[in-house]
Amino acid sequence: MRMLKLYFQKISTKVMLAMIIAFVISSLVVAKLMYKESSAIIEKSYLTINTSALATYCELLNMKQEHLVEYIRTDIMSESFIKCFSSRNRSSKPFSLKLANHSAIVEIMNHMMLMEPAITGVFYFDNYGNKVMTTNGSILTSDYAFDIFDTQPELTATVLENEGLECFFGHNVFSPNDKSNYTVIKLLRETENFSNIGILVLTVSKQMLMSNLNDSDTDDNYTIMLLDPYNGQEPVFSTDQNSDLSEPLSHYSVQADKDTEDSKYIFLSTVASRSKWIAVSFADKSQLNATGHYIRTYLYTTLSIVILAGIAFSAVATYVISKPIKQVRLSIDIFRENHKPITDEYDNSEIGKIGYALKDAVNENIELNKKLTKTEIREKEAELLLLQAQINPHFLYNTLDTIYMLAMINDQDQIAKLTAALSDIFKISLNNGKKYLQLKDELAYIRNYMLIQESRYQNKFDFETEADETALNCFMLKLLVEPFIENAVTHGIEPKSGQGHIRFTANVWDEILYIQIIDDGVGITDLSKLAAGYGIQNVIDRIKLFYGDNYGVDIISNPGKGTKVMITIPVWPERKYDND
Repeated sequence: MRMLKLYFQKISTKVMLAMIIAFVISSLVVAKLMYKESSAIIEKSYLTINTSALATYCELLNMKQEHLVEYIRTDIMSESFIKCFSSRNRSSKPFSLKLANHSAIVEIMNHMMLMEPAITGVFYFDNYGNKVMTTNGSILTSDYAFDIFDTQPELTATVLENEGLECFFGHNVFSPNDKSNYTVIKLLRETENFSNIGILVLTVSKQMLMSNLNDSDTDDNYTIMLLDPYNGQEPVFSTDQNSDLSEPLSHYSVQADKDTEDSKYIFLSTVASRSKWIAVSFADKSQLNATGHYIRTYLYTTLSIVILAGIAFSAVATYVISKPIKQVRLSIDIFRENHKPITDEYDNSEIGKIGYALKDAVNENIELNKKLTKTEIREKEAELLLLQAQINPHFLYNTLDTIYMLAMINDQDQIAKLTAALSDIFKISLNNGKKYLQLKDELAYIRNYMLIQESRYQNKFDFETEADETALNCFMLKLLVEPFIENAVTHGIEPKSGQGHIRFTANVWDEILYIQIIDDGVGITDLSKLAAGYGIQNVIDRIKLFYGDNYGVDIISNPGKGTKVMITIPVWPERKYDND
C-alpha cells in the first residue's frame, strides 16, 4: 500500500494519469459530438428529401382532386343537368322531378362515375325533397343516413360558407362506419340569378389517395397521413394502415412543425391547396437513426483502440518528460551529500533550463559562502586592529590637552578655545566605540564644529538652534546631521556674498524625530549631484538600511534662496540600538 502511495506521488505518474484522463475525456466528448452531429445530419437529410417528397405527393393529390372537380363542373354544371332543376321547370311550391329529368340526371351521374372510377356514388338533394342518387355497386346505401343536412348543421354551414366551391371531407358523411370513402360536397346554383338549386354529394374511394404513392418518391422510414381540418384533424388516410396513429397524433398536436431534441418523432407538414387537408409526414427517430447507431458503435470501437494507443503514448511521453526531472533531482541529491559545485549538463527543454538555473544558483551560493567566510575573517582582523587603534586616541587626547595648557599659560585664548573644541569633536566621534548617541551630543559635536568654522570664516554666518528637551534626549546613529551642516557651510554659505544664516530645529511628533537644517545660501541647482558626494549619500543609505524605507532624508532647494533638509527617524529606546 505504501509503495502504491509513493508511486502515485511521483510527478511522472501524475503527468501520465493527467494525460490519460484528458485524452479519454476529450475522446469521449469528440465521439459524443460526432454521433450527435451525424444524427443531426441524418435528420436534416431526412427533412430535405422528404420535404420534396411530401410536396410532390400534395401536388399529385391536388391534380387528382382538380381532375375530380373538373368532372363535377363539366358534367354536373352542364346546361342539361341544371335545366332539370331550373326555376322554369318548377313553381314556388314543392315539385317532383319528371321521369325524363330524373333519367337524364342519373345518366349524367353514371357518365361521371364511368369517367372517374374513383367515384363510388353521386347524390343530389334539394330543398323540395327531391333526391337523386346512383352508385357503382361497391357500396351499400341501406345504412346511409340521408338526413345529414338536418342532423349535421355544421356540415351545412361549412358548405354554405364556401359559396359554391367544392368541400372535401375526409370521411363518408352518410355513414361513419365507412372507412373506405371520403366525401366531396358542392352547393349548386343557377347561372342566371345564383339562387341555390341543391346540394351535390360525391363519395370517392380512398384508394385514389394510395395510388398517389406509386407516383411519388417515398421512403419506408416514414409515414404519410392526411388530416381533415373540418373534422377535428381526424386522419383521412395513412400509408401505414396497420399502425396505431394515436401516439404520433398526440405528439403532433403538441409539437406540430417544431423539432425538439427530446421528441420521439420528426414531423413535416403542408396543406393540400384543393382539399385544405393537412399532409403530415413523420418518422420515428429511433428507426431513422439506425445508421447513426452503427456510426456510434464504430466510433466507440475506434475510440477504444485510440485510448489504448493513447495510454501507450502517455507512458512514453511521461518517460521522456520525467527523464530531465530525474536528472535534476539526482543533481540535488548529490549536492546534499557532498556540498560541491554541480557540474552536470542538461538538455535545452524547459526542465533543462530549470536545471541550469538551479546549477547557477547553487554554484553562486557556494561562491558567496566562500566570500562570506573570507569577509568574516577580515572583520575579525579589523576588530583586532580597532582594539589596537583604541590606544592611539589617548595619546591624541593627551597631546591636545598639552597644547591647550600651553595656550592658556601663554594667554593664547583663541588657540586654547579651538584646541578644546577639536578635542571634544574627537571624543564625541569616537563615543567609546558606540555607533549611536543622543541628539544633544550630536548637537554638541556640531557646535564645536561651527566654532572652528566661525574662526576660519571670520563670523561670515550665524548658527541658530531650536530643540525641545524630548528631542534632545532621543537616541540616533552618530554623525547623521554633521554632513548636512558641513554642506550648508561649504556649498551654501561660503559662495554667498554677505552674511549667511543656518538654522537647526528638532522636535518629536507621533514617535518620529524630525530634524531640519535650513540655510539661506546659494542653493543647489542639481539635486542629483548630491548622490555623487560620499558624505550625504552615506547618511541616506545608513538611515534606509538601519531604520527602514519609511524614513530618510528630503531635500528642497531654491537656487539663489537656500536649501532645506528634513531628516526623519523613529524614536527608539537605547536598548534597541544595543540589540541591533
